[in-house]
Amino acid sequence: MPGRLLLAVSLLALAACDSQAPEPPLDHAVVRVDNQTGVDLDSVSVRLLALRPPPSADYVDHRRSFGPLADGATSPYLVFEGTHQYTLTNVHAYGVFRQSLSAQRDDDDIYDPFLGPGRYTYRIAGEFYDTFYLSPRFLEPDGAASEVEVRVENETAMAFAETTVWFRGPEPGVAEEVAYGPLAPGAVSDYVAVPHTFPYAPFRVVSSGDTLRYRVADYDGVEPVGPGRYTLAIRRQETTGFRDETVLIREGDR
Repeated sequence: MPGRLLLAVSLLALAACDSQAPEPPLDHAVVRVDNQTGVDLDSVSVRLLALRPPPSADYVDHRRSFGPLADGATSPYLVFEGTHQYTLTNVHAYGVFRQSLSAQRDDDDIYDPFLGPGRYTYRIAGEFYDTFYLSPRFLEPDGAASEVEVRVENETAMAFAETTVWFRGPEPGVAEEVAYGPLAPGAVSDYVAVPHTFPYAPFRVVSSGDTLRYRVADYDGVEPVGPGRYTLAIRRQETTGFRDETVLIREGDR
């Protein structure tokens, strides 16, 4: 009996030593997400770009979905395979407010390894708030004309003290600025002849002293419209913004 007790104590001591022993180093990155936003998130996904060494400069896109994540919850770890040249692009959390959160690395040296092997936690925190943005409804043909004529309709409840639209044609970097002047809520401007335009355009309005802009990212794959009369309708869309405090923590560095 004393021998068995001694053996049991020895095994317990060995198990204790094993539990305190450092884990072997990882040969890949493992990532989890900690939701500290104050709301339940419908889904969370993380996207990392693995940058191949020069001269290829090609990317391997790694995406992982962490599923729904309740407020205050921490997800399980997910593996991002690879051992070098990870460049963080962003973390998206599309929650009940359908708002994208992002964490961007501010570093010009994109070849410097960022996410290497190890354990990482994205702590998503911040403050949600209600806001809005203005966007154009696609230009719709109103009638025939020998050239392109465009008018602007204010579909919002806001009074525009100034309304300016930039119409760009097929030649990159060339656009014509057209000032449509003040537009009351629901008002429609006169038609203005423009040399060319795509079926949407960047604009700027001034309302109650605030300047609001809509920018177009690109026109890739979009064809300019032909001669005719068109209406560019500006509308207000409600959304929820997010003051982002998302941080990436490499565990063991805290």
